[in-house]
Amino acid sequence: MTYVTADQLESYLVNYGWKFEATGENGWRTGFQGCSRLYPLTIKLADTYISFEIRPLIDLKVDCLTMPGLSRFLLEMNNKLKFVKLGVSRQGVIILSAQALVVGFDYEHFARLIGVMGYYADEIAPQIYDRIDSGIGGQRPALLS
Repeated sequence: MTYVTADQLESYLVNYGWKFEATGENGWRTGFQGCSRLYPLTIKLADTYISFEIRPLIDLKVDCLTMPGLSRFLLEMNNKLKFVKLGVSRQGVIILSAQALVVGFDYEHFARLIGVMGYYADEIAPQIYDRIDSGIGGQRPALLS
């Protein structure tokens, strides 16, 4: 079995046509332009898996304690999503992430995973904004600074 290396991941990013910067050993920061906004993407390579994370998914911070309707919506979306998951940080930042095993991870897997993340980011972010705009759960969240 082959395991993807840091050098291979960098070559995948280059082949995909993306600019990136290393954030330390086995970590990279990049991003992509979606339909309506730029999505920042971090990639981290561990011993057994690769983590991909769009943080923030939307340009708002949310307080799930005061917005239970949004929390429920995010959980329901998580149940419907395939290959990716939604999360909320302690600071109220909504995150879209995916993980893959390093075993057998090649360029084709990389390209598919990036494509799936881009698709879901463009599909989910507007739905989250709509839920917030419709006033579910109470207060409007604060803009990210």
